[in-house]
Amino acid sequence: MLIRPVRTSDVPEVVAIVNFEIENSTSIYEEQTRSLEAQQELIASITDAGFPFLVAEIDNRIAGFACYGTFRKKYGYRNTVEHSVYVSNDFRGKQVGSSLLQALIECAKNQQLHVLVACIDTQNPKSIAFHEKFGFKQTAVLPRIAEKKGKILDLAILQLDLRLD
Repeated sequence: MLIRPVRTSDVPEVVAIVNFEIENSTSIYEEQTRSLEAQQELIASITDAGFPFLVAEIDNRIAGFACYGTFRKKYGYRNTVEHSVYVSNDFRGKQVGSSLLQALIECAKNQQLHVLVACIDTQNPKSIAFHEKFGFKQTAVLPRIAEKKGKILDLAILQLDLRLD
């Protein structure tokens, strides 16, 4: 497995991963699938801000991706970022998510960031447990904060304080 920065040629596979999650889970609170152009713009906004957008490559296929970006725009939050990690359904259980999250944590430490935030639907206990293995602590639940396909959803907030290491 190779963890590396995203390339333009990776975007179709990244979009496929995103759209699978939009259509089949509550991990992304969107109902409309994302276009190639919208994903390219999102990647550019992340990387243009100096943040990483990483992919995991296995056998010339994109197995997953991870990124982080601005948590909130106010200056006081400048050392806090919100991250995302997604793994292709074809590559689950192969340590892709762990490898990507570890790489993101290292990037955040190298950028001298203080806190990584994870916003996870409470109906996804596997993702919550996955983050807890890396030392994330659940700090809040925002009940009934979102709606997707007629279902009211609760959002768990987890954070990893990088200054404790």
